[in-house]
Amino acid sequence: MFRWLSLSIFLAALATSASFRLMARANSEVIPRRREGGGLLVMRALIALALVFPALLCVAHPSCLSWCLLPLREWIRWLGFGLGVLTIAGVGWVLHALGPSISETALTKPEQQLVITGPYRWVRHPLYTAGLSLFVSISLMQGNLLLLLTTALAAAFFRMVIIPAEERALIAKFNGHYQTYKTRTGRLLPRI
Repeated sequence: MFRWLSLSIFLAALATSASFRLMARANSEVIPRRREGGGLLVMRALIALALVFPALLCVAHPSCLSWCLLPLREWIRWLGFGLGVLTIAGVGWVLHALGPSISETALTKPEQQLVITGPYRWVRHPLYTAGLSLFVSISLMQGNLLLLLTTALAAAFFRMVIIPAEERALIAKFNGHYQTYKTRTGRLLPRI
């Protein structure tokens, strides 16, 4: 049952993201990913593959990954489902707040505004938080240690590579405004 619930959560989050991204593409400039550089493009693709492949393999052929199963209690798996449902809403909230500023790169659009409303009021990169939460949720529902470890790897990649690249671009575009914004917000979680 949980493998189908995890697939449903994954597809709902993907559909939510796709609908907002399509609207943004229709209403503003699209920055081609190749402008970020080949290295970053390859690293993003590898991280995406490392997350999506085991998640979908657990649904299609659960016996293939039986070696990395975690014996989780049912209530923890339901907790994962609840986190997944919240993540779908979170993805919608984040992308609604971004509006036409949605980009699939670390680069900024010429007409881009600094978004500091919605979840951006507390967190500078809530879309990465939502993406990581999605895969933690799927890991818990499926009881999959491999997926949990690849999610941790993705978090490290975002923290050390993607977020610094994005923040360099945002500082270059918004200068002091972004620096001030950084002092009062957390990177992936709200500042306490």
